[in-house]
Amino acid sequence: MKAKFNIFFIILSSVLSIWLGFFAFDVPTMIVYYQKSVYWFLTISLFLWLDTLIDAFMGLENQRVKSIYCFVISKISVFFKQHWIAMVLSLILMTIGTISCKPYFRVLADETNLVSISQSLYESKETHLTISSFDYPFSQKDILQDKIEKRPAFFPYLLNLIHTITGYRAENVFVFNFIIGFLSLFLVYYLIYIIWGKYWGLLGAISLVSYPLFIMYVNSAGFEVFNLLCSLILFLCLFYYIKKPIAITAEVLLFFVPLISQSRYESILSFFVAVPVILYLLPKQEYSRLSNKIYCFPLLFIAPVWLRLTTNNAYSWQVDNLQEGFGFNWFIINLNKAFNFYFSGNTVYGIIPIISFLAVIGFVIFVYNNFLKENLSVEKEQRSNFKIYSFFVFVFYLLHAVVRFFYSWIDLTNPIISRLGIVFLPLFIFMSIYFLISFVNKFQVNKYIFGLIYFTIFLFYLPDAVKLTNFAFRNYELLLDMKTTVDYLETNFPNKREYIVIRERPNLLTPLGYNAVGFDNYNSDILKPIINNYYDEKYCLYFLIVQIIDLKTNLPLDGYKIPIGAEQKVVYEKFLMQDHLLRISRYIPDKSVLGKEAEL
Repeated sequence: MKAKFNIFFIILSSVLSIWLGFFAFDVPTMIVYYQKSVYWFLTISLFLWLDTLIDAFMGLENQRVKSIYCFVISKISVFFKQHWIAMVLSLILMTIGTISCKPYFRVLADETNLVSISQSLYESKETHLTISSFDYPFSQKDILQDKIEKRPAFFPYLLNLIHTITGYRAENVFVFNFIIGFLSLFLVYYLIYIIWGKYWGLLGAISLVSYPLFIMYVNSAGFEVFNLLCSLILFLCLFYYIKKPIAITAEVLLFFVPLISQSRYESILSFFVAVPVILYLLPKQEYSRLSNKIYCFPLLFIAPVWLRLTTNNAYSWQVDNLQEGFGFNWFIINLNKAFNFYFSGNTVYGIIPIISFLAVIGFVIFVYNNFLKENLSVEKEQRSNFKIYSFFVFVFYLLHAVVRFFYSWIDLTNPIISRLGIVFLPLFIFMSIYFLISFVNKFQVNKYIFGLIYFTIFLFYLPDAVKLTNFAFRNYELLLDMKTTVDYLETNFPNKREYIVIRERPNLLTPLGYNAVGFDNYNSDILKPIINNYYDEKYCLYFLIVQIIDLKTNLPLDGYKIPIGAEQKVVYEKFLMQDHLLRISRYIPDKSVLGKEAEL
């Protein structure tokens, strides 16, 4: 009876969620509700998952303890004693990787937008992407322009928790990604450990940190490595559920899905991995043991649905139209480029081709040994569980590959887009480790020789992360523009409260604490008086105008022009690329000439 009751309320909750998510509101209302509510959706989702996780630990071990905290601490203590070597190794490797490749913004304006959302969550518990703003004394902020951010909010949400503890600093994102990198290395180790043993797990962690692509982007402000970490957590939840398919392990897996669904755009696909495997394995009698928390599960997807519906347009996806931006023709093109990316050995890609080739051989051996060959040395139930686990992990990667490669922008050979290949690295690592295990068992080779080989690979590829970074700055003007501007302002204009920066894409600077507005803002009849009033009221002493000058015409590029006033003075110039010059001018408005249409 309880099982039918649970199923009925899950269905009822699902119907309500579908109505609220898809049909109850128009798009403008969805935007407002999403921005105001996603913080609370994520808070509830995280609480439910952590609460279920603790219940699972206690329930699986039949614990009856007076203090949950004492129980958790004791479990952590035991876990640390078992795996301290892997933890220390992961920490050392991440530290070396961070020292060798200095943290900085790599992809603009994606990464600054994520930091901006974390600031908005910290300040107001809402997700407004601030484009232009300036601060008044006593921390009052005037936001001139903002919009909904198309990127899911789980990464900024967790970053906001660090702001809550330490105070807002844009640099917190690099600390956060360091922690994410450490956890990713450890979880790669742990997933291999629970299947093949501790030594091979350590080699797996070394494999991941050896990728220059991983080092470059774990030392950025992006969420690609975070997406990788979420996939590893999903695999771990999946493993323990398949190992023991009962109500509590099913809930641990289920309640992580709303969280991973907000780690990246296509991560909602995890739903089509977790739910089918639960329906396939969960015994009928376990449905009656599901907790009442399960009724909330469908409701937790309302916010992700609102985000996708409100940002699913050509502008957000940076294409002329959705029909041409997505299609099977792109899948074939992008798949060919992905093959080149993983196997060509081009140092610009930050990939280790030897691991890619070993992974392919390992995959063939793996499929043969586990799906085609009858292995009588392993118990039938254990063999069946491992087949199911492997199948759904492969399905996870297959779904991600199909959805990503149908998009016209997913050219992994592009050094900026290559970050989207990070999530697939564990698959290559797992299969290459399987090859090594098969090789050792077949030819009775001393397995410890591979430890020396993998450390050699790590040291060989470590400098390539810096090469990738330098390549990006040499070939992407916006990166060079951003770094040059910020470095100059930090050195020569350190007091950010003294001025307003006028530049194209001011959202690059607002999360760094600068008062910044766009050329379109200053050219607006509505906003220009507000901006000038900020100067008139002595909240700032002057404006700094950042422009890109076309050296062929000696004029600013389109979109970089403003009406001039008095006392403008060039304070800095530096060549960028493509016959472009970065110019920073000091500008003081003059009421007698404000509004003139002459161009600076």
